Amino acid sequence: MAGAGELVRHWEATPKTGPGNKGKRERLEDIFTYLKKRTTMMNYDDLLAEDLEISTGQIEGAVKYVLGLRCDHGGMRWIKERAEAVLQLRFIDINGDWESFVDYVHDSAQRQAMEQGHPVRIQQEDPDALPEVAEETA
Repeated sequence: MAGAGELVRHWEATPKTGPGNKGKRERLEDIFTYLKKRTTMMNYDDLLAEDLEISTGQIEGAVKYVLGLRCDHGGMRWIKERAEAVLQLRFIDINGDWESFVDYVHDSAQRQAMEQGHPVRIQQEDPDALPEVAEETA
C-alpha cells in the first residue's frame, strides 16, 4: 500500500507496553485498516491525470458560498425543513436552472388544475403550519 510505510513505521516504533501505548497502537491499526480497505478509491495519479480535484477545498468553498451566504448571518434562525427548501432553490438558481424550474412548477400546477377541474392557487391567503420537528435526544 503506497504511502502507508510511515504509518507502519510509527506502529512498529510504538512499544507494546507503556502508558498509553496500547491505545496508540490500536488507533494506528484502525487507521491502517481503514485506509487499506479504501486503497482502490485513492487512485490520485489517475484523478490528477484527468485534471480532477482530489482535495476538499473546493467542496468546502462551495458549501460556504451556497449555505453561508444565504443561511448563516447573525440572528438567523432556521428549522431544518425550511432551510433545506431554501437551499434547494439556491442550488436551482446557481446551476442556472431557474427558468426550467419555473416551467416545471407552472406545468405541474396546470396539470393539477386540469385533473381537479378548478384553478390551483400557488399563493395562499393563510400560510401552511410549520412542520413539527421531533426533539433530538442525547
